Amino acid sequence: MKPRNREVNIFNMSLLDILTGALGAFCFMMLALFPYYTKAQKQGAAASAGNAEQLQQQLENANKRIEQLEKMFPVTVEITWNEPVDVDLYLWRPATKPQPEPTLAKKLGAWIIGDSTTECTRGPCTETWAMRDFARGLDTKIYYILFNMYGNQTPANVSGLYLSSDGTFRLPPVTLTPQNRIVFVGALGRTQDDHIVFKSAVPAGNPPLRKSST
Repeated sequence: MKPRNREVNIFNMSLLDILTGALGAFCFMMLALFPYYTKAQKQGAAASAGNAEQLQQQLENANKRIEQLEKMFPVTVEITWNEPVDVDLYLWRPATKPQPEPTLAKKLGAWIIGDSTTECTRGPCTETWAMRDFARGLDTKIYYILFNMYGNQTPANVSGLYLSSDGTFRLPPVTLTPQNRIVFVGALGRTQDDHIVFKSAVPAGNPPLRKSST
């Protein structure tokens, strides 16, 4: 009697048919989708090139901005008073659009782009006026204005200073009175070798508070 063949054969003809059919379907799908793949690849490369160009432009803009900031010449003026009145610091300098002259009619603030100020309506207090870029050849006039006395007839004693790369320097002390409410203190100017000079309009000196080490 012939013995039975108990060998188990997994890879029969039916399985091979399934495998070859699946492989054929996969190849067909790859051929059908290949044009879309190359198109997407080109779009991705174009987008990457665009992003790189945009980043390069942003870098150039940032470098230009840094150069502009390095060329700026900031100067700050500060005043302090102890009486319970409203004293205003006002800086006037030539501008393309004429800047208003100091007045008691209304409060006047920063006029030139880049300037910034603080406002205090009653003393004791301190006000500052910061100029972002102090240009050469354009003197800045410094005014103290006794804007609101709140019925107080006593004089207001105002002390001031200005800060630049040269250091910190006192402005001459000024007394504002009901009869003399707007005082022209003096003018600041920038020299060709980038130093700040002060031309006083009141009989007082201009001793330095603190000078930089450079």
